[in-house]
Amino acid sequence: ISACLVGSEMCKETASPYISDVTFESANTNVFTVEKNGVGAKKNGNKVEEGYVEVTPKNAGYDTTEKLNVTVKDIWGYTKKADINVTVKPNSAN
Repeated sequence: ISACLVGSEMCKETASPYISDVTFESANTNVFTVEKNGVGAKKNGNKVEEGYVEVTPKNAGYDTTEKLNVTVKDIWGYTKKADINVTVKPNSAN
């Protein structure tokens, strides 16, 4: 899954031709929200520019950790789900 964490386009182009889709979801939108599909990696000659998924923290008054749910679907329709811990900390800048 780690090669596909940046979105379905990256998976189709660089990780495996057998991956058809990758989606992301916050387990608790009170802690953070996340783009559903992320930004896929791009080929640049012989190199690959890494993709990413944007996580938007909410107004937490304390450190908290919540799950980011990742679902990878292959071309046969099977899915694999994984959870990644995301820690959100309050902004301490004044």
